[in-house]
Amino acid sequence: NISLDGSVLASIPAPASQLVQGEPDPEHPMAVGQGAVWALRPTDRLLYHIGPDDQEVEKKIALPGGFFQYNVAVGFDRVWIAHVAGLGEVNPATNDYREVFPVRAARDVGQIVATDLAIGGGFVWLSVGDGRLIRIDPATGHGQPIEDLGPIDTITYGHGSVWTADTVAGLVARYDPDTMTRLGEPIEIPAGIDIMISGD
Repeated sequence: NISLDGSVLASIPAPASQLVQGEPDPEHPMAVGQGAVWALRPTDRLLYHIGPDDQEVEKKIALPGGFFQYNVAVGFDRVWIAHVAGLGEVNPATNDYREVFPVRAARDVGQIVATDLAIGGGFVWLSVGDGRLIRIDPATGHGQPIEDLGPIDTITYGHGSVWTADTVAGLVARYDPDTMTRLGEPIEIPAGIDIMISGD
């Protein structure tokens, strides 16, 4: 169910027969912007375009591949989708999807890694679970990566910085968006991390 003020705007059924045990939940399964609410249903590889005024599902947008994980964010007049093979975008006016930036496993062939995304500082930020943080120009799709950062499960942008989290180890790190260097030592969070968000 999707609600903005306590009333249900849209209900997306999830039959038990279509649920896959062991699939990770998206860190960012829903976003608001460009005049709509955007909600993911990873098990069906669908992005729902929901109109908040008429409270209707305007479009079900098919997402690529048989990936086990997707995340969504809105910015730069686009809806951005992170998945295990990279970054894609949806034109909110036409609901057309296209791939923007591919990601391949850096070490082991066939390795599956989770991805997450954040918007801020004039860029789209894509994290890869094997320790890559990629700064992507939304106009050109060009990406600048830094590697070997250790596991990254989720990211957010706020207070002029990119923040990454290793949810199992319970470590949060802060990065300068211009130099892409870490600021200070990682912050330890006892007992691990579930969700991370930031705002200015």
